[in-house]
Amino acid sequence: KEFTSKTDKITKRPIWLLAVLVLTIVVVSFFAFVSLGQNYQDKIRAQIENDFIERQQFLVADAANLIFESFNDIENNLVLLSEDPIIRYGKPDDCQKRLQYLTSLVNAKMGNVGRVNVDGLFACSLTTGLVGFDALQFEYMQKIINNEEHPKVLSRARVFVYEGGREEYLSALHIPLFDDGEFIGTLGGAVFFDELPQLLLSSLTNVNSGGVVLLDDNGDVLFSDREQSIGKNVIDNGLDIAEVETLKEIYIEAMNSQDGIFVHEHLHAGESEKSILSDGEASEYVAAYKTVEIIPGHNWIVVVEADLSDVKETYASFTNNFQIQLLVVLLALALVLFLVMYILFYWKKILEGQVQERTQKLNSRTSELEKTQVKMKDKVEELEKLNEFMTGRELKMLELKKEIKELKNKLKIT
Repeated sequence: KEFTSKTDKITKRPIWLLAVLVLTIVVVSFFAFVSLGQNYQDKIRAQIENDFIERQQFLVADAANLIFESFNDIENNLVLLSEDPIIRYGKPDDCQKRLQYLTSLVNAKMGNVGRVNVDGLFACSLTTGLVGFDALQFEYMQKIINNEEHPKVLSRARVFVYEGGREEYLSALHIPLFDDGEFIGTLGGAVFFDELPQLLLSSLTNVNSGGVVLLDDNGDVLFSDREQSIGKNVIDNGLDIAEVETLKEIYIEAMNSQDGIFVHEHLHAGESEKSILSDGEASEYVAAYKTVEIIPGHNWIVVVEADLSDVKETYASFTNNFQIQLLVVLLALALVLFLVMYILFYWKKILEGQVQERTQKLNSRTSELEKTQVKMKDKVEELEKLNEFMTGRELKMLELKKEIKELKNKLKIT
């Protein structure tokens, strides 16, 4: 009975214990996979951001290098022109003809090329109307002529109005001329910004990118694919509100560092850092910037705005694939747990059958033992009766022997 009671407790243990165990395994496994998956997703997001940043830095470095090389070519062409004696010393008509010939020959990429004497007056120019014009009314020309070191200068960009009303946005570059170490004047011309779109965008033809902006180190917008912004100043808030918020911040950052990545502030509650990708969405504005020293002391800032479609698509594709993979893993886990539960229930059923079989055998054996015990009890009772009978017979025989002996003794006496 005691054995039967114990086996009943084993085989009839509440099924909810097994259910709780399996549910606990499922919940723990689920959160473990989700936690590991989140960590993996964060690593992938960081990798996507790093790759994106490296690409933007490469693009802006390439664009900045093209601008520097192009500007350097312009300066080198001026140096070549300045070595011609007719341009250096010739009369206005001769100098003008020589300038026309050589600028077309060397592809000077400049306009209004002219020579200014030490007195600040234009001695000759491709634009004949400039001959005799006092260049000292411009601050940058005062710097190259009046400064003892006579450094090359680049003017701030401005709108130049030609005869007839045609306007062009340009800067003026002038280099010093020396004769046996003596300063004799300058040679320079206009750098036109209408050629910059092709120059800046040529490095971005084969890749997806956003807009391109070129800033002067005083905040002027020298070039932008948004034409209404050209000539405006980011410090003076001459741009629309949305653009000035970004370009002004980029300008401030660029003045403190040579290059970098600008991410428009796109923070959520509890976040303390800027992120290109936040909660699966790309920030509204990302741009790489690089400072280019055009001439000593005068810098331009190249800004390559990011096309976020690529990074959004890449991250969205990864997120979708990851979610599918996570779902597959969880389904596989659920299948394994289902098989484990099935095996446990099947094993429990087999065990219960084995216990029942053994219990029946034990009960049958117990019944046989009980019957045998009854038989043994009956035989014991018979033996006890026989023993009592035999014991009484022996006692009776002893008494008879005693009586016989007494009778013999009496007979002898008589």
